[in-house]
Amino acid sequence: MERRSSLITRMSKEQYIAIGISLFLYILMLTKLIFTLDIDSSALIDLIFISTPDKVAHAISLLPQTQLSPYYIQFFIDSLFVSFFYPLLISFFPSSFLLGLFATLSGVGDIIENGCSLYFLNHAVIEKEVLLLASISTNIKFLCLLIACLIIGVKGVNTLRKIR
Repeated sequence: MERRSSLITRMSKEQYIAIGISLFLYILMLTKLIFTLDIDSSALIDLIFISTPDKVAHAISLLPQTQLSPYYIQFFIDSLFVSFFYPLLISFFPSSFLLGLFATLSGVGDIIENGCSLYFLNHAVIEKEVLLLASISTNIKFLCLLIACLIIGVKGVNTLRKIR
């Protein structure tokens, strides 16, 4: 029991704060601001795990063509989440170059994806290049996030072995 508590006490106050804010923002996104936003989840390219330009085109066809769309709020919260979540991943093992690289690439992919989503909300005519960019950035986000999580898992297991 003491071994586990020593691992937990190694986390900094800033990490606990970032975890709390990330969880709060994620819950807001997951519940669509506690069910107050009228958002069709199938219109969010953030949720397309293996993305293609055709899947992105289908998702954005479900976006409303109104000026004050609730999707703006969703993308704003997602952008806030990105600014806390990816630095938090890196902070667990700051000396790991690979973790920093893959977490950063995932965050950049997420930011580009959010930018494409905002573009889709503001333009009636969608260019094929932007569909491709959205698709590639979504795939990069998920692939790099998966690799970053695997690195954290391996490093976490190694850290626990060293504590024993």
